[in-house]
Amino acid sequence: MKTVKIGPWTVKLDTEKTREFYKTHHPITEDCSCHHCENYSLAVDSFPEQVQTHFERLGIDPQKEGEVFVGEDDGKDMLLYMGFYHVVGELVEGPKQAVAEEDGLRFHFSDQTDLVPEGFPEPVLQWEFELEVPWLLEKEKRDAYE
Repeated sequence: MKTVKIGPWTVKLDTEKTREFYKTHHPITEDCSCHHCENYSLAVDSFPEQVQTHFERLGIDPQKEGEVFVGEDDGKDMLLYMGFYHVVGELVEGPKQAVAEEDGLRFHFSDQTDLVPEGFPEPVLQWEFELEVPWLLEKEKRDAYE
């Protein structure tokens, strides 16, 4: 594992093990067929390069298993998505409740984990995020669960 400083946290990460897990795991839309997840999956490729870099440096494939949901829909073309992914790693030091913001992405690390996929390598660290994502589907946002 490599020790790195990300925002106010120092973490030990094994990005190769994380990357290997996501290579073989199913897409996020396999577990959920709602239009919010479908839209998120479609929008991943349009994330700004700086946001994509955040996922890449952790070894996360944002198309794959994770937990995403819409936190706010103000009726505009952007939705506030929130969610989390898992990485192989440990929290070395840093604040437990802080949220960092870089490049329009709000995030934090937690050693408290939820919904860890079966077979995910240990130790597990949870990376939680908030990000405004454009609505790209032709379907209406209000019909997200139909």
